[in-house]
Amino acid sequence: MRNEIEQISDMIMQAADLIEKNCSEDACRIIAQCVDQHPEWADERMKAEIHLLMKQMEYKAALKDYAFLRQLSVAFEYAKAYYAEKAVLSEAELADDNYLPEKDTIWWCWLQGLEQAPEIVRRCYASLKQLGRKVIILDSKNYRDYIRLPEYIEDKVKKGMIGRAHYADLLRLELLTQKGGTWMDATVWISGTEQILPVLEEEKLFMYRAGNVSEHIIFDNWMIHAAKKSRILLATRKMLLSYWEKEDSMREYFMMHLMMTLACQVYRDEYENIPLFSNEPAHVLQNDLFHKYEEKRWKQILRMSDVHKLTYKFAGQSIEGTFLEHILRAE
Repeated sequence: MRNEIEQISDMIMQAADLIEKNCSEDACRIIAQCVDQHPEWADERMKAEIHLLMKQMEYKAALKDYAFLRQLSVAFEYAKAYYAEKAVLSEAELADDNYLPEKDTIWWCWLQGLEQAPEIVRRCYASLKQLGRKVIILDSKNYRDYIRLPEYIEDKVKKGMIGRAHYADLLRLELLTQKGGTWMDATVWISGTEQILPVLEEEKLFMYRAGNVSEHIIFDNWMIHAAKKSRILLATRKMLLSYWEKEDSMREYFMMHLMMTLACQVYRDEYENIPLFSNEPAHVLQNDLFHKYEEKRWKQILRMSDVHKLTYKFAGQSIEGTFLEHILRAE
């Protein structure tokens, strides 16, 4: 009996330690293992201890969410104080003199080149063909054939001050404000055309709404359609370029999103004209990628959305029998 009590105590303490280290999934696994392997141990005291651990996890999660939202709020106020004035565009900046619309073009970027992309990224690229539009692949060697970024941007990229994700933010804004078209992140997978094609045929700005993450983030930026020159995108571009002209590091990962919100506040008429599509249905498949594949669930997901924002960050995880394997192995 003493040995059993010690084992229970050790497992509970191990789970508590993992929670403190923000390893909640590992903590849950240990708790489940303890209960599954030794149901006879689950007396009232152990149930109370597990209840406390679960509360501890809820508290940690809530605290983490609060810290994230507070961080976004501080970054938003910073962007507003130092860069919001740049959102007001002059008549010259709004002119279409040098605008060469390519509204039927999809811009797709993998800086290392398609050949170096993970299999899921190559699958995402292949799925774009069913949209019947010209797809231009951008990489670190050819993007200058389409747009030019200021020298101070290129210099800071070379010095490592601007990372790939934030470099891609600048690329998409430059392309869409100079040429128009549709930006698709490399991890966007298309399962159909019924819902998305009508959006791409609209003569207006389109982005997915960001749900209830924060009042300071209104839109996602992983898919942006700009059939004509957008004041919101122009203002966001101007603020972001001004930011990098002045600063040498990114204060907040979602700075483009925050500046886009500031631009929406200035050009409210364009903002209110953007079709309302929640980003949540487009993220359901990402959430289920490593769940066991079920035909019924697969059909449910595809009915929710024919655009799916996936991820390539799953090194070391088994894909056997999962939704991800189904995508990768499909003809």
